[in-house]
Amino acid sequence: MSLSLPEYDDVADFLANLRVMRQPEELHGYISGVLAAGLRPDEERWREVCTGFLQSGELDAEDVEMLRELTEATAYQMASEALDFRMLQPDDALELYSRIAALGGWCESFLTGFAFGGKEMQQLEGAREFGAEVSETLSDILAIANIGVEGDEDNESEADLFEVSEYVRIAVAGLYADCNVSADESPDDLKLH
Repeated sequence: MSLSLPEYDDVADFLANLRVMRQPEELHGYISGVLAAGLRPDEERWREVCTGFLQSGELDAEDVEMLRELTEATAYQMASEALDFRMLQPDDALELYSRIAALGGWCESFLTGFAFGGKEMQQLEGAREFGAEVSETLSDILAIANIGVEGDEDNESEADLFEVSEYVRIAVAGLYADCNVSADESPDDLKLH
């Protein structure tokens, strides 16, 4: 079974309809961070978590379905042993500068979500200890959140963006594995109830 993320443009339309000033990559980064930290709230609390991040009002049934689809696909991909996790990013047809900014926005939102999820988990389960590798990975993601373009956009810059994106993708999957200690958790356990 494979769950696919919604299309970038569909998430952009969802956000535009809510009249929020967030980009699809930011919402996905935030959701990924919350999940990587180990938080699994029930559906009502999940709506509160997401509307708080989006700074939006009430969500209708269609909005809730989009959040459910995005969250369940993300959780499934993160839990996959096949490293199926994919970051929601704009199409490669977009100029390089904009795609680099999108990666930075994804990383910044991931860190925000991870911090929120970690704080919530601490309240639920008490303090958790993680190794130096987790701290180092989070520091790397913070540095990438501040990424920029130097010089001309060329094939080397494209390759660099791909390489950095792959690093983040694999690093986030590793963080998820390190911070979600339940070895017997199946992807079906990751659905919102």
